[in-house]
This record gives sequence, structure tokens and C-alpha cells, in this order.
Amino acid sequence: MGDFRIINTRTNGILAYERIHGKQKIHILLNFSSFTKKFVQIDYSKWDILLSTHLNTKKAVNTVISSLRPFEGVVLKS
Repeated sequence: MGDFRIINTRTNGILAYERIHGKQKIHILLNFSSFTKKFVQIDYSKWDILLSTHLNTKKAVNTVISSLRPFEGVVLKS
């Protein structure tokens, strides 16, 4: 159920997509590379982190996300 949309980060090695169901939006950001990858900035200042592969990531995002560490994955909810 819901919709699926690829988010274009303009970066090789990054898979980013959005799931929408009703008013709820979930963004999944995955770095499949062994290098830190920078990509187009995405404003997540009003989003919450549901899941992160790095334990030192804050629960609430207060800024834009413009990079992912090697093999990092983040799931965010609007």
C-alpha cells in the first residue's frame, strides 16, 4: 500500500527513496559504498529518525543531510 518514489541524490552508491501512505512520509537513505558520499542537500529539519545504522545519530534531525558515512543507512519519518 502507498506510493514509492526514487529520490535523485545525483550520487553513485546512494539509494534514496520515499514511501508515502496517506499523510505519512518515510525516507530511506542508504550508502552502499565504503566511502563517505556527499549528495544534494535534503532538508530534514522537521523529520524524526526511526532507524540508523550509526548509534551516534540523533533521534531528531535539526539540519539538512548532505552526506552518508560508509555503509550508513537512515530511515526518517515526516
